Amino acid sequence: MNPEKIIKKAMMTNTAITFIYEAKTGELTQRTVEVKKILAGRFVGYCYLRKGERIFKMDNVLSIQLKKRAETGA
Repeated sequence: MNPEKIIKKAMMTNTAITFIYEAKTGELTQRTVEVKKILAGRFVGYCYLRKGERIFKMDNVLSIQLKKRAETGA
């Protein structure tokens, strides 16, 4: 599944994503994000690493997966 499809699925199912992101400086970071909006070639989401809303370029997402929801035990 390509990154755009995973990002759309995450937004539709209200599931966070985890991905490796390459910044314009070339720095690589692992991000966990709740997707809020999808734009042309970009998406907006709450980034847990930076503790705020950020805009990400889809082309800079190198690896992506849906974050598994935490299981609760009784």
